[in-house]
Amino acid sequence: MNVLVTGGLGVVGRPVVARLLQHGHMVRVLDRLPQCDIAGVNYLSGDITDMETLRLAVRGQQAVIHLAAIPIPSQGSGPQIFHTNGSGTFNVYAAAAEEGIRRVVCASSINFLGYYYGVRESPFQYFPVDEEHPNFTSDAYSFSKDIVEQIAAYYWRRDRITSLCLRLPAVLPPESERFKMYRQFFSGTLQVVSEMGRLPEPDRLKRYQQLTELWQNVRSQRALQKPFQDWPDLGLDAQHVDMRLMMSRANLWAAIHAEDAAQAFEKAMLAEVEGCHPLFVNHDQNWLGFESELLAQWFFPEVKQRKHLLAGAQSLVSAERAHQLIGFTPEYSLQGLL
Repeated sequence: MNVLVTGGLGVVGRPVVARLLQHGHMVRVLDRLPQCDIAGVNYLSGDITDMETLRLAVRGQQAVIHLAAIPIPSQGSGPQIFHTNGSGTFNVYAAAAEEGIRRVVCASSINFLGYYYGVRESPFQYFPVDEEHPNFTSDAYSFSKDIVEQIAAYYWRRDRITSLCLRLPAVLPPESERFKMYRQFFSGTLQVVSEMGRLPEPDRLKRYQQLTELWQNVRSQRALQKPFQDWPDLGLDAQHVDMRLMMSRANLWAAIHAEDAAQAFEKAMLAEVEGCHPLFVNHDQNWLGFESELLAQWFFPEVKQRKHLLAGAQSLVSAERAHQLIGFTPEYSLQGLL
């Protein structure tokens, strides 16, 4: 298949492009870097906010895998994020529609929910979270992913472009600087979780309240909208492990191996399905390898409802719909990576 990959030189883009090439697809990559170091692709340097570039990029293609975006709120202002992630995505679909392309697979995000980066609290309603769970976005990045999914739905209604919007969690590419950052960032989290488990219930609830207040302070200062070096003084020097715990908690300890992310994008591109479908794609276990029901009780005591029984380390984010709709099943274990 002839396929355009926007953002093909990024963290997710590289393994996606490699998998497509390995499986015999003809790949065109659009990225902002001046040159491409991946052999075997047709490369265009350009930006998704440039409509003329996009028209050239989509010409002759049969499908688009759309990954280009500002990936975190600290890398742009609200207007910049909306311009790239929102208007840029609309441009991708508009160009695809003009060229008669009827299949686009988009990178959405677990942050569609609005819980991680949001400047206001958005409590979960039940576990495991699935595609029926409402969102509550209060930061530009999460809002942009909401907009991406709305654009996809619009173009299904308007031009019958089938879209699958893959809600990615943390993507772990081993043997990379990004992976080393994750490993360092999450070190000590399992120890803190275990320490919580050893506390008597009243003390554990008190500890949970302390952690919640810490996280609310981070939200109120809008620290996650800024690069780490620009964070205000939050008094975190002695609490950095707690901070990391709460940040990982905010995305429900969900993750995916980069190769499994690539698998999901290819399967979504080839799946015999029509319509517009948001899909969580993540490993079926939490990356802690810890009993999920205990995680839910200790770190989300206010969330009482369960869609179904949480067995073992089963993820608090369900990827069952992706399994049913596109045949996605994780092939790479997270255990031992972190």
